[in-house]
Amino acid sequence: MNIRRRIAIAALAGTACLASLLFARPGVVVTHSGARYEGDVTERGDDLIVSIKGVHTTIPRGDVATLDYTGTFDDEFARRLAELHADDVEGRLALAKWAMSQRQYVAARDAIEAALVIDPNSQDAVELQTVVRSQRRLEAQSRAEPRAAVEGSRDGSSESAEPANAAPLRGTTLSTDDIQSIRRIEWRTDDPPVRVRVDSKAARSYAEMIQQRYEVFATLNQVEQARQILSNPHSTADQRRGVVILSDPPALAEFRRMVQPVLLSGCATSGCHGSAMASFRLISPATTDDATYTNFYILNSYTRHLDRQVPAGGIFGGATELRMIDRGNSAKSLLVQYSLPAEVAEFDHPKIPNYQPLFQSTTDTRARALTGWIDRSLKISPGEYSIEWRPSRPTTLPADDAGE
Repeated sequence: MNIRRRIAIAALAGTACLASLLFARPGVVVTHSGARYEGDVTERGDDLIVSIKGVHTTIPRGDVATLDYTGTFDDEFARRLAELHADDVEGRLALAKWAMSQRQYVAARDAIEAALVIDPNSQDAVELQTVVRSQRRLEAQSRAEPRAAVEGSRDGSSESAEPANAAPLRGTTLSTDDIQSIRRIEWRTDDPPVRVRVDSKAARSYAEMIQQRYEVFATLNQVEQARQILSNPHSTADQRRGVVILSDPPALAEFRRMVQPVLLSGCATSGCHGSAMASFRLISPATTDDATYTNFYILNSYTRHLDRQVPAGGIFGGATELRMIDRGNSAKSLLVQYSLPAEVAEFDHPKIPNYQPLFQSTTDTRARALTGWIDRSLKISPGEYSIEWRPSRPTTLPADDAGE
């Protein structure tokens, strides 16, 4: 790496701190004297800066009795993103730097990728992307070291401990082609643009199929070419494979940023769905595309057969199969049902020792985010992925009526 590039990366890392001044978080500050300040709070060194209707008040940390933030990071990130103009590259990069200052590197990556969709040649975005990737690797390594030490101490051998961020074994995750299959299908025609690359041979073949001169079709930008090829039911398999989607479609970006972290922190632990002996196993941590898309594919493929029919489902009064992700019908999705306490859920989580529900009710903030993702973000009828990969553990449970 040359000196100029190092300086640029160092400068971008430094601007992550500056971004915290540009993006505050809504909160309430109460001082030891009893004064209360409610507004946008920025933490800067030894001071807190509270902005109330444009008026900035600086409060030394030593004077602060309590500081309570009133909104979640995801809510604040979504709000700030929604306020940006569709072509605001700088705004998205500033948003990414703010996310970095909050140690939310996945959200930072999403904001950078959104900026690159608008301006694929943005050097600032590329440099910042390098910084984010570096920070994510450092975090993964820092999480791995304590876990490796603990697991190694159990049998006196550190060599047997698998690092938390170890790459999944070859064949245990989806391939690059499988990931592309999911991205092509899950990118909805009404979704915002994603970063794409359309192979010229596929574009020529498609133009010929629709009886249009290639020179005319080539005047369309890559995103529009991709939309036309993927939305046309007559497109050939080769034409579709010629569309390479370089970033997550919105539904998968939401899964990566909001859904998966909740599941992995609560479900994919060493004693539950992260265990090698679990009948239903997720990959944790999921810091790579192949791990994230494999987890999504496993969840999307999971079904449970019942001995009885479920009201309001099926063509003769009820369904006999429940899906982990029942698109457009989150109330019957096992992903929601299994996350609720037994006394609330219609379909209980299989009984295991020390199981703790993720949500107390469907009104919880994280539960609403999950149901919104299932009902509104995902395609209702995505079609088949045509993926041959199968997990090492089954994703269909046998007929069972226990707990209902």
